Amino acid sequence: MTVFLWILGVLLLLLCLPVSLLVDWDGEIRLWVSYLFLKVRINQPKRDARKLEENAEQEEKKELKKKEKKTGSEPQALTDTIEMTLDLIRSATGGVRMLWRNLRVRGLELHMIVAKGDAAGTALEYGRMNAYLHGAYATLRSLVNIDRAVLDLRPDFLSDRGSFTLRFRVRVTPLVVLAAAVRVAASFLWKMAVRGAQSGGGIQQERK
Repeated sequence: MTVFLWILGVLLLLLCLPVSLLVDWDGEIRLWVSYLFLKVRINQPKRDARKLEENAEQEEKKELKKKEKKTGSEPQALTDTIEMTLDLIRSATGGVRMLWRNLRVRGLELHMIVAKGDAAGTALEYGRMNAYLHGAYATLRSLVNIDRAVLDLRPDFLSDRGSFTLRFRVRVTPLVVLAAAVRVAASFLWKMAVRGAQSGGGIQQERK
């Protein structure tokens, strides 16, 4: 019993430690997932883009063949699909709110150089982007918990090409993700059970 409690305590402790998604965007998006001392890149580099395209084409061909084979089978009723989708959306509302409240954005850094090739165009674009970025940041602060942010916006009157770099880290607690998933699943299964009971009662009444 003591060993079981120790294992349960360790699992709860691990679930309470945050998982981070690191985003680095400077023309190419690089994504990492980090947990404790582990850090794993989850997106493929550019050199594998051709392989991915070939695999996608092969998958599309397979899907087309499957659809051709299934042309004679009866599709699921559209009303049942719509009702199931609506039940899933209603069930996911509470879990998504729970997960959204737990999200934390850390280390947000945006470095942008504005350049349009001429001084007048660069000045206008710099003013427009400055107003847009700070307005978007204020809106984001009202929706998401952001620790700190660095917005570095600079004009370059001698260049005709701008650039930007965006970095941030999103943190979430695995225990909250698990609780949100259980909440969504339980709510969805309950709605499906109620709908099944109602449809079963309707069928019995029709038979009577």
